[in-house]
Amino acid sequence: MPHRLIVNDELVLYGYVGIASWFDESGFTAREVIEALAEIEGDVVVRINSPGGIATEGSAIYAALVAHDGTVTVRIEGIAASAASVIAMAGEEIIMANGSLMMIHDPAGVTIGTAADHRATAVALDVMAGAMARIYAKRSGKSVAEARAIMQAETWFDGSEAVAQGFATSDETGGAIEAAVPIFDYRSFQHAPDRLVAQADRWRSEGRKLAAFGQPTASAISTSPATVVASPASASTGTKEATVPEMKDITLSMVREQRGDLVKELLASADVTAMATASAAAERDRILGIENLGATGHDALVAEMKADGKTSPAEAALRIMGAEKATRGTRMQALADADKTVPVATAPTANPQPAAPVAPVPVVAASPDGWKAEFVASADLQAEFRSVEAYVAFKSATADGRARIKAA
Repeated sequence: MPHRLIVNDELVLYGYVGIASWFDESGFTAREVIEALAEIEGDVVVRINSPGGIATEGSAIYAALVAHDGTVTVRIEGIAASAASVIAMAGEEIIMANGSLMMIHDPAGVTIGTAADHRATAVALDVMAGAMARIYAKRSGKSVAEARAIMQAETWFDGSEAVAQGFATSDETGGAIEAAVPIFDYRSFQHAPDRLVAQADRWRSEGRKLAAFGQPTASAISTSPATVVASPASASTGTKEATVPEMKDITLSMVREQRGDLVKELLASADVTAMATASAAAERDRILGIENLGATGHDALVAEMKADGKTSPAEAALRIMGAEKATRGTRMQALADADKTVPVATAPTANPQPAAPVAPVPVVAASPDGWKAEFVASADLQAEFRSVEAYVAFKSATADGRARIKAA
């Protein structure tokens, strides 16, 4: 029995990209596409009618089709939007069926967590958008920058426009529209064509449940839309609406039975989230610890240590102490240099008087005759020494090093 995605030897990708409904065969995953391709030898026709879905699943399916050993012909029936348009780029020939549409836009995501969690999601989305832009650029011959601009504008193409822009190779015109677009709330797109918005309004007025990006339903536990129509098994005869249970009716045992792989993915995601939360808390404590050091005057150093993601508060304290010591040393040296270069000003007197003449100090020879003359000229020496001979004897002993004057 052929794989459920294989209909009349063709690979039929109808519905949501990345997660199939638990209770209906609508939608398709990368794993299912790889399994189906393993049953197809040689050339393959891929029929697409999808509003998109999980971007990484779309990229994985694109890679699987590119790697297939045989010519890949893609036929877009109804719509190939978002992740489905990435899949379409794998075709060596891309045919836009009559009335079909293609939409190219930026990937989006929902994050619940800390600021660090949101920043990580933003980085991941930028990387994913760059990868998708390279796929579009390779197919169309445009530059990556041109492809990014088309994505950011959320651009819609009919058949002729897709061909003109290089995203399709041919456009079938005339005749009836081959396939109805999947049931989906196309109003969740920014620039959806009026006919899709009107169709979504009609579905809603009929009481149908419409999935939309960012508005998860029971069949989208991973916070992604999944309500679709057109089961691949019925694609050749018509479409049917997927029956999705109410969220309140779904139990964990049902999820484990139908999507054990998804349960494992959610548990792994929870572990990653817990690790990210712990890491964010540690980083917050590190930054607060550095800020609480109160390092006035070292703002640049504090900013550097906060941003490097590794300096602990204790290490920061040591670096701040070193910086403060260096700063004080520089200030002290500057003060010392200023003392050497700045003259000391004296207050002028009201009536300056001429300086009294200073009597010249007689030059006394270091000899007995000089010492005798010095004794005769000084009343203080005469009062201290009993005679000129005693003074001369003292000076002679001092000059020879036999006597030293001890400070009082």
